[in-house]
Amino acid sequence: MKLSTISATLRAFSTRLPLRTLVPGMALLFNAALCSSLHGQPFPAPAQQARPRFEHLSVAEGLPENTVNWIIQDRLGFLWMSTQNGLVKYDGYAFTTYMFEPHNPQSLSDRNPMEILEDHLGNIWVGTLRGGLNRFNRASETFTHYRHDKNDPASLSDDGALTLYEDKTGALWVGTAGGLNRFDRRSGTFTRYRHDPDNPRSLSNDRIYAIREDHLGNFWIGTHEGLNQFERRSGACVRYLHDPADPASLSHNTVAFLYEDSSGILWVGSDGGGLSRFDRERRAFKHYRCHPQDPASLGSDRVYSILEDRSGNLWVGTFGGGLNRFERKTETFTRFRNSPNDPASISGDAIRFVFQDRSGVLWIGTFLNGLNKLDQSGDKFAHYHNVPGDPASLNNNRVWALHEDREGILWVGSDGGGLSRLDRQTGKFRAYTHDPADPHSVSNNYVGIIYEDRAGVLWIGAYGGGLSRFDRKKEIFTRYAPHPGARDSLNNGFIHAICEDSFGALWIGTLGGGLNKFDREKKVFTQYLYDPKMPQRLSIPRINAIREDAAGTLWIGSDGMGLLRYERAADSFTRFYDSEKGLDIILSIYEDRAGRFWIGTYRGGLHLFDRTSGTSVAFTEKDGLPHAAVKGILEDEAGNLWLGGERGLVKFAYEKRTFRTYDAADGLQGSHFNFNAACKGAGGALYFGGINGFNCFHPARLEDNLVPPPVALTGFKIFNRPVSAGERSPLPAHINVAGDPSLRKEIRLSYWQNDISLEYAALHFSRPEKNLYAFKLENYEEEWRQVGTQRSATYTNLQPGEYRFRVKAANRDGIWNEEGAAVRILITPPFWKTAWFRAITAALLLGIIFAGYEWRLRTIKAKKRELEARVQEKTAATEALQGALAEVERLKNRLQAENIYLQDEIRFVHNFENIITRSEGFKKILRSVEQVASTDATVLILGESGTGKELLARAIHNISPRGERPLVKVNCSALPANLIESELFGHEKGAFTGAICRKIGRFELADGGTIFLDEIGDLPPELQSKLLRVLQEGEFERLGNSQTLKVNVRVIAATNRDLEKALATGGFREDLYYRLNVFPITIPPLRERKEDIPLLVKHFAKVYGRKIGREIEAIPQPALEALQQYHWPGNVRELENIVERAVILSGGKQLRLGDWLPANGASHNGGPHNGNHISTLEESERGHILEALQATGWRVSGERGAAKMLGINPKTLESRMKKLKIHRP
Repeated sequence: MKLSTISATLRAFSTRLPLRTLVPGMALLFNAALCSSLHGQPFPAPAQQARPRFEHLSVAEGLPENTVNWIIQDRLGFLWMSTQNGLVKYDGYAFTTYMFEPHNPQSLSDRNPMEILEDHLGNIWVGTLRGGLNRFNRASETFTHYRHDKNDPASLSDDGALTLYEDKTGALWVGTAGGLNRFDRRSGTFTRYRHDPDNPRSLSNDRIYAIREDHLGNFWIGTHEGLNQFERRSGACVRYLHDPADPASLSHNTVAFLYEDSSGILWVGSDGGGLSRFDRERRAFKHYRCHPQDPASLGSDRVYSILEDRSGNLWVGTFGGGLNRFERKTETFTRFRNSPNDPASISGDAIRFVFQDRSGVLWIGTFLNGLNKLDQSGDKFAHYHNVPGDPASLNNNRVWALHEDREGILWVGSDGGGLSRLDRQTGKFRAYTHDPADPHSVSNNYVGIIYEDRAGVLWIGAYGGGLSRFDRKKEIFTRYAPHPGARDSLNNGFIHAICEDSFGALWIGTLGGGLNKFDREKKVFTQYLYDPKMPQRLSIPRINAIREDAAGTLWIGSDGMGLLRYERAADSFTRFYDSEKGLDIILSIYEDRAGRFWIGTYRGGLHLFDRTSGTSVAFTEKDGLPHAAVKGILEDEAGNLWLGGERGLVKFAYEKRTFRTYDAADGLQGSHFNFNAACKGAGGALYFGGINGFNCFHPARLEDNLVPPPVALTGFKIFNRPVSAGERSPLPAHINVAGDPSLRKEIRLSYWQNDISLEYAALHFSRPEKNLYAFKLENYEEEWRQVGTQRSATYTNLQPGEYRFRVKAANRDGIWNEEGAAVRILITPPFWKTAWFRAITAALLLGIIFAGYEWRLRTIKAKKRELEARVQEKTAATEALQGALAEVERLKNRLQAENIYLQDEIRFVHNFENIITRSEGFKKILRSVEQVASTDATVLILGESGTGKELLARAIHNISPRGERPLVKVNCSALPANLIESELFGHEKGAFTGAICRKIGRFELADGGTIFLDEIGDLPPELQSKLLRVLQEGEFERLGNSQTLKVNVRVIAATNRDLEKALATGGFREDLYYRLNVFPITIPPLRERKEDIPLLVKHFAKVYGRKIGREIEAIPQPALEALQQYHWPGNVRELENIVERAVILSGGKQLRLGDWLPANGASHNGGPHNGNHISTLEESERGHILEALQATGWRVSGERGAAKMLGINPKTLESRMKKLKIHRP
């Protein structure tokens, strides 16, 4: 249909239809006309479909007042509006109001702002009715005032700043109630231009309402008394005034608005004279006035706003006459006025301002009726619905059936409204309803299916009313109702589906009666009834859909038993059922042009059915469907499927496997669509019906809005509390501009302010609720977070550092603004984590270390001086007593011993408590101990009895990381074989005879610490495997309990046996040996480190002297030499016992060995040397034990027992006696 045809049609019907039924010539008109035309036949669409839908915003949505005087969109994308109670900023979701505060000099200067302007520098200027001019500071959100001062001729000429304009040179002009002003930004002063009654070249009036510069550079001023062409250099004016005798003069002297369109035409809106178009060549005006008898004329002569939208439509806002769109070709107007019966009409007829934002949305400010939003791109779908009070509209909104017949007539079946027909000539609906008194009326008003057969006959299926044949010429219905008991009649009156097959049979699906085949010539029905005993006949009585495919196969969709295929030869049915995939309740069946067979289900989504194999591929919510129910399926001209369901209308591109959902926000009747309520019309138009009427659209004309949304930060919170900008605030400027690179601002936070939230908005006002967002915090996360429509981001426990928050957005059509908005965030560390504090701390620590070193050095030097003084003193005493040679020799020896002792004290290694040595060999062992102590490696200590294996094990434990945990000692040779397993691993109550309670084993006690296994070579073989498991796995079981316990224990083992010899004889497990022999340490016997004997003698003499209260001051050198010559089979323990005895027997302060002194290195009773015979170690040990037993009268334990004398555990002594076969005589 051509535009001229549509326009002509509109004019033809404009005199016969009510105003609210006229069709605007927008994109929707073309869509509607094409949706409703066939063979090029024009017709006007019904009223409710054609009129655009206005969204209303008022005080209820957050406006401070319902009069909106002016609207702009700033460079960031925010909308600014002036109301009669403050200035408003709008981000598409919420309003921010800036009001006049009497006691705040930085607030708006007056409660009634008028015009708003953003200049080329980004400053926002606000003129007010009585408060002069205001400049808004974005960073601080405060206002700077420019007021009239009668004593200052460079001030604003009047406080009524009514209009603002910035010319092409960047000069700011202010029209006031007291003349025209040009503002000098540098000096902050104004140049005034006033009306002079004696100068005809001055302004015609001081009350300025409008300012405009045209494309030729002419400067136009609209005043209360005419239009002025203003010469900016000279200040002279050419006046254009109303002359009643001249029809080409200005229509009215009160010029309220000036506008130049894209063609360069200057339009003048006057308050009482309508709209005028200025002809520059003729210097004449053409007028467009309101004529009450002509609905195609201007709605009112009070024109307050003019706007040309991006499509070239000229919109005129009138005070009292609503919004008007000027049709340039016909020079007529289409009026949009408030209709009390239409909630989608404009909210009021007193229009103050019309504005179009960058996304294409029209905003209309009204007087006392709030703000209106007209999203022309959002009205993608023509909507037919019932209009209360209009009998020509659709009579019922619950649409159950749709069908466009071969003549292009659209038929609508509804829930309670009967059958309706759309009249092409009048654009009205005609309803066919049930009349109980008329047997030729429709059988009832619940029409569920409309079907046209190949002969062009229209068949109507009703819910409860059976089948009807409609004679369109006579407009009568022939009814086919069910007759109980009759086998050749319709068996059920609830008709859900109708289909004519290729053999001419009409198949009827019912809700409860199964399937019927109708022979139209004989007028008899063949009934296919549900028989549970014969599923091949019919598996369920409820039929939802019937369709014959291109191959002539008839398919039936059942309500619960899947898909049925009719086998004509056998007159039976084959069932395809899969409840797990939702192929049970079938709502729709469709075969596309490519031959693909589609099944719409109630809970299993959309199925692509393979008719050969009987299998299907399902597309569900996980693939992009908004809901599992698919009630209607249609294919558009591009091969896309359109699916009606319960959560909108879905476009499915099968080749791309993509889904796109449309809902009520896009102009649909709602999100819920009914099954059977879908059909395809001529020209590719698609129809879908639901619970609020039905929609018509051409898929090819659904264009996306390609304008990417500006993105702005709108809020900032710390610990969920809003933060305002200020000098002491972490927010240096308002969050809207904090990320502006030109301001070089950043959010600075202390380390404890690490729980933050940022709010943002996409300033795309075409369905902002569908804008999508993604954000990320650089230096914190790598990937963008896709958050859908969420408009805030929260981060907790952020570490000190520098971050950059970025957010991007897409409009409802998926067009992304990849640049988005960003802001730098700096979280400063606590002072103790700063570089300067660390430097000071390091310097302080170095100072302390240096001071400690100096103190230690001074102490050593003082000690050295003291020692030197004592040596000098002793030397002097020696020289004074030269006569007494024996005494001198004694003193000399004593001084030498003391000197050796003091030197040893200085060189003493303090890392190992109670280990006394100056042997280089033993020091190497100690260094190895230091290396292994810090690890968890298993240590095997080898050495003869009495060499200090336990002492070394304790040293390893004490300096290891486990030093704070216990060292648990186990003597493997001292425990009976039948108890050692219980001692090591523990037992449960009743595990064996005598186990009266649970006992925790040594390994459990040592958890986290160290276990010392002494005499590991004596461990019974049956326990060696269990010990190996603990070493390898760290796990074991208590006796009497199958639960496996895990422990973390470091193992140190010791033995005086030759384990390699035991390996050869099979007395010790080889795998256990290698597990223990991770870090072997061999302690040399005392005879191999004789240089330690003097130190040990002095140490033991001091220890035991203190015990008995006796101080041993001197040890004769001959005694030390004698002790060094001894072989020491008992090692350190034997030396300790000899010194202890000597201390007890010494009467004075000098140590005397007495009879215990070994002679010539020979031991008592079987020492290592016996004549020429060299005893074995075992013989020496046996002789040594016998000597101790004889000395104690064979007493083993106690204070005077042999065990005490030998320095070993009594049980160990008993074990060694048993092994060495020592028996009391």
